[in-house]
Amino acid sequence: GQPALGFTVVYQEGGLWVMEVEDNSNAAAAGLRAGDQITALNGTPVSTIQELKQAKAHALPGDTVELTVLRDGQSAVLSFVVQTEFDFPGRS
Repeated sequence: GQPALGFTVVYQEGGLWVMEVEDNSNAAAAGLRAGDQITALNGTPVSTIQELKQAKAHALPGDTVELTVLRDGQSAVLSFVVQTEFDFPGRS
């Protein structure tokens, strides 16, 4: 199946913000929360949905990715394994 990171984002105020995290996702287990701002994926700065898609294009299911987020002004790096869209049957 296609790679899936297990969360949805929205672009606003010049940045990427986590809208929703799938309950059963590795991203949730790593501590990702709605309201986090995403600043990088695997060290590649991302500030638009297009940049996130390009950075994600190299990630395959089973790969470990590092997601850099800002929460309450603090930067954190969350590592988790990429899943597939089949892990999230409720998503369109």
